[in-house]
Amino acid sequence: MKRGYKLRILSADEWERKRERRDPSSLASPFF
Repeated sequence: MKRGYKLRILSADEWERKRERRDPSSLASPFF
């Protein structure tokens, strides 16, 4: 469970970075 949570946080960070690179209209992420 803890491992999955950590992985989720890491993926969220990566998604945020990708979002910054991509258009800001890509707020709809599969994590939130």
